[in-house]
Amino acid sequence: MLGVTVLASAPGTIAFDLRNCPDWRFIAEHRYAAAILSARAKDCGAADSLRARGLRVGYHIQPWLPAWDGAAETTFTLDRTLYRLTSSEAAWLRDSTGKVPLVHEPGITGLPYDYSQLDFARRFGQALAAFDPAADFWYFDYGDMKSGIPWVVSLRRVASDRWPRWAEGYRLVAERARGERVCFYGKGDDFLCPECDVYPFEGVGDEPGDLYGYARTLAMCRAAEREGKAGLIFCQKAQARHRRVLAAIALLTGAWFNWRDFAAPGGFDKNLPDPEHFELELGAPSDTMRQVAPGVWRRAYQRGFVIANLGEVPYRLSDAVMVAPLDGLAAQTRDASGRKARWLTNQAK
Repeated sequence: MLGVTVLASAPGTIAFDLRNCPDWRFIAEHRYAAAILSARAKDCGAADSLRARGLRVGYHIQPWLPAWDGAAETTFTLDRTLYRLTSSEAAWLRDSTGKVPLVHEPGITGLPYDYSQLDFARRFGQALAAFDPAADFWYFDYGDMKSGIPWVVSLRRVASDRWPRWAEGYRLVAERARGERVCFYGKGDDFLCPECDVYPFEGVGDEPGDLYGYARTLAMCRAAEREGKAGLIFCQKAQARHRRVLAAIALLTGAWFNWRDFAAPGGFDKNLPDPEHFELELGAPSDTMRQVAPGVWRRAYQRGFVIANLGEVPYRLSDAVMVAPLDGLAAQTRDASGRKARWLTNQAK
């Protein structure tokens, strides 16, 4: 395409921006390899602009239609299409009283779809595929692919026997949508779904309220890699140590990586380029990860190496280099031509 510069991307990096018109220029300029966007980003041209610059682009979908105080959002193309489809087939999810319960999310409500109507679920997936045939993937959020979503407080009045068939319909939606499938099965569920290609991990950390510990995240990303698939690690805190260990786990296992600071104003949609992927040029991995000490894992790259210390004691490489417990180290030890060079690392970053 004339006038468009295709930049070399930072491998394994994925941006996340669900605003109606995301900051696609920031995403492109910082060389992200892929982006998860709202489907509304196609209406404003952002999705096509990123694809023209070599990024893989996928869309985020929830099992409910956004609604303002119960009034459906129909301003944008896909919202309008899904509203018309669901209304024409009377396929809104109803609770035990026969009412359509509103899903309550921060700042917005939603009208839930009834995927237990399997013919509707098939047509719903076909509508997603037709919306943008060039989509690289679909990120199915808040859909437990194993047993439904009854843990969503808003939907607790829906009859419990509805959920198994609802989950079956949800899988049909995913099968009919083209591109890779990135699915959120249910928070804290230790489960790999054969319909899906990428397994996301939110709420990772070592604090009591976190959903996945570091060791469990490593094990599950490793399991995904053995299946020929990939993990997707969301780092949601600004803390440097926390980011270093999660970035190291991603590099050890070939998982996708995204860093945002949820505690900062506007942090949900503000992508932070991490030093491990954007400042160091490690090249391709030259072996698989291996354990070098209790709880310590290492992987060699063409121009360096990565270590994650999930153990209880420091791991020392030399008098000058040590990896603390629950920390990670990424080091570039060779230049672009492969010659040994002064080490560049993510320490103190």
